[in-house]
Amino acid sequence: MKKILFTVHDFYPVCGGAGEVVYRLAKRFAKAGYETTVATQDSPFRSANEVDGIKIAPFKINGNKVKGYQGKTSEIKRYLDFVINSNFDTIVNYAAQNWCSDLVFENIPKIKAPKILVPCGYSHLKDPRYFFYFRWLPKILKEYDSLVYLTRITQDFEYHQKHQLGNFVIIPNGADEEEFLGPPTVNVKEKYRIKTPYLAICVANYFFLKGQDFVIAAFNKLTRNDITLVFIGQQKNNLYYNIIKWIARNNNRILFLENIQREETISFFKAADFFLFGSRLECSPLVMFESFAAQTLFITRDVGNVLDFKQYLEIVNSPMSMKNVLEKAIENPAVYQEKVSLVFQTYLNHHTYDAIFKKYQKIVEERAKIERTGV
Repeated sequence: MKKILFTVHDFYPVCGGAGEVVYRLAKRFAKAGYETTVATQDSPFRSANEVDGIKIAPFKINGNKVKGYQGKTSEIKRYLDFVINSNFDTIVNYAAQNWCSDLVFENIPKIKAPKILVPCGYSHLKDPRYFFYFRWLPKILKEYDSLVYLTRITQDFEYHQKHQLGNFVIIPNGADEEEFLGPPTVNVKEKYRIKTPYLAICVANYFFLKGQDFVIAAFNKLTRNDITLVFIGQQKNNLYYNIIKWIARNNNRILFLENIQREETISFFKAADFFLFGSRLECSPLVMFESFAAQTLFITRDVGNVLDFKQYLEIVNSPMSMKNVLEKAIENPAVYQEKVSLVFQTYLNHHTYDAIFKKYQKIVEERAKIERTGV
């Protein structure tokens, strides 16, 4: 049985986009017969170190190379011993600029297994604190057998081209068909007493970079009262959360939800007419693909790789612009329904996890063949 290791800074049951992607992929590798392990940060909310056939190896470490590693020296050594000496056939580091990838970078000559890195955007590329990090990184990345980018139009791929970093593959993000292609499991409108005919959602953790303030500013400009806006988040910055609730204090059609079950979140996607996205920094937002899968119109700032799908969604540059697009979409549903239908077909063809997993598996198997035969 082939042994594959994913590393990601957070993972089930509490995680952001990176952890979600790794969970979906790891589950499919396990189902396909690989001995699959995820090395990740320890979590007080995790009750077991196995889920859906995936072994979870937790470590009490945080931080990164630039900010410093938070964790006992013995725990960092334990992580490195685990990665170096556990005889994995393939190692996949998901996202740079975090402890689990940066520690691998620092010790890469010691790691003999084929290595794959998914950079996920290099969010700190223009941060002066990371100047020397990104001067050091190219020589590290050339040690990887394959680099996986989510799109060609973000700064991590531009960095790749600038430094001529070698083997790469473009594998886009997607949404899990097991979640999105069935009927909703919860009547969320009934449960949360939403009476309006139209529903808009914004699913993102409550942090400034996720831009809920932008969405609220747009929604507060509406004069119509036939639409409800629901925010859904799992983690939060308390100061920012209190600020956005204050901004929304006079609008009784705005609802804030925290830590609801995944089944309810998916049901909200399926019940919603619109997804309003005000994020300030992304690489390839998962919620965009989840909106495509749920056939929900995605209205967004120009962030990450949304331009890859500009014919299928609506891109705005101000709260007023978002408000105007939302009103037009309600008043002219046929125009927008055509976009939603077209992008749903694109999703079915290219952005299910069945399609994404096969692309990752192809890389893994190709590297394994080279290791066996030298060809």
